[in-house]
Amino acid sequence: MHFKLLAAACGVFAVMLLSGCGDQSGKPIVEVIEDSHPNGNKRTVIAYQGRKDNIVRRSFFGPEGNMMSDQHFKNGKPNGERTVYYPDGSLNQQTFFEDSLRHGSDKSWYQGGQIKSEGEYVKGAAAGRFITYFEDGKTAGEVTFKDGKKHGEEIDYYSNGNKKRVRNFVDGNMEGLEQEFFDNGKIKAEHNYTKGIFNGSFTFYDAKTGKKVEDGTYLNGQYHGKRAMYDANSGRKKSEATYENGVRTFGEFF
Repeated sequence: MHFKLLAAACGVFAVMLLSGCGDQSGKPIVEVIEDSHPNGNKRTVIAYQGRKDNIVRRSFFGPEGNMMSDQHFKNGKPNGERTVYYPDGSLNQQTFFEDSLRHGSDKSWYQGGQIKSEGEYVKGAAAGRFITYFEDGKTAGEVTFKDGKKHGEEIDYYSNGNKKRVRNFVDGNMEGLEQEFFDNGKIKAEHNYTKGIFNGSFTFYDAKTGKKVEDGTYLNGQYHGKRAMYDANSGRKKSEATYENGVRTFGEFF
């Protein structure tokens, strides 16, 4: 392994882009090339202060010398900014940590530089609104978290801007009505949930006519009660069946 002692004064940067001053005890920061690629270029670089297990920074590099990721540490634990890069050097992801836990903003980008996702963490748990984007900048999805669990409305979109799916969460479980849409904006399906399980009525619709093609009811995730099929053009009922806890007890065609 190769060693390089960083300058004692703040603001002086090493060749490896690792910098810093000793802590209050005056201990220096030492940079170590931990391993290399077959072509001799550095692969993993760490920096420690005082003891070798007191890592303050770890960086990974590609075979051509480009930085792939960079993580800061405090007391040997991830602390502060972590960045991940594309092979061309553009930013892929930026995350912040506090005592090994994600804490602060969390963002990712497409290789062209357009924002891909953004959200916030509090002591390791997702919190507040998270948004994902298509590469053209349009919103692809949005959801709210509470204490690390989805809580509230979640909406997914097609690339044309129309809604793809709308559903609601309570403490991480789907609750109430879920609606799905075709990319033309017409309703595709409606389901009801109780604590993440199908419960209650459901309906499916035809993409072209918008007419109902199937409906029925669930109980604890299983067909229960009547389930019927309809002609997509005329709306005429084609068949009907009766279920009890997922088992069909009666059926007829029309």
